[in-house]
Amino acid sequence: MAEALATSLAPHRGEAPGHAFGVWLAAEDLGADAAMGLWAEAATHGPAFANPLLFPWALTSALAAHLARRLDLRGPNVSLVGGPEASVAAFGFALDALDEGEVERALLLRVEARLGRAFVLVLGAGEGPTLQRLNVPDGRGGDPLLGLATCPEPFGVIWSLPPWGSVRLAATSAAFGV
Repeated sequence: MAEALATSLAPHRGEAPGHAFGVWLAAEDLGADAAMGLWAEAATHGPAFANPLLFPWALTSALAAHLARRLDLRGPNVSLVGGPEASVAAFGFALDALDEGEVERALLLRVEARLGRAFVLVLGAGEGPTLQRLNVPDGRGGDPLLGLATCPEPFGVIWSLPPWGSVRLAATSAAFGV
């Protein structure tokens, strides 16, 4: 999923200087599978022989860090753990950073790892809304994982992501990916 996201978001790389492009991630279960794999290997082979490549991906923040590194984004990088409330908080923090001029662009991610899906929102202050779909296969031959929306400062946008329905985004009631 990390490489698919990085590749699909690569066209946004030059839209703002690296320090002006922040990343906000909300996830409930990101890293759980890697953590369970790491602990299973440690239990089977001993802690000294567990696969060290699994460890970084056991952390919720690994995906946001990977994207920031691959896309050369040196702005704020925040990972929140939780359900819809984490998505709402991430959306609010990103809007605050845009309003305060801390960033020119904000990449928001809602990842539901166990369901194999991710939702992406790129915000840029003062821009008109445009909606497009990213063609990122889910690795299982199903529908694309991602939808991408670019919208201006806070106002409601309906973001359609079949087969998961529509999501209402607004400054007061943001819930993306839920």
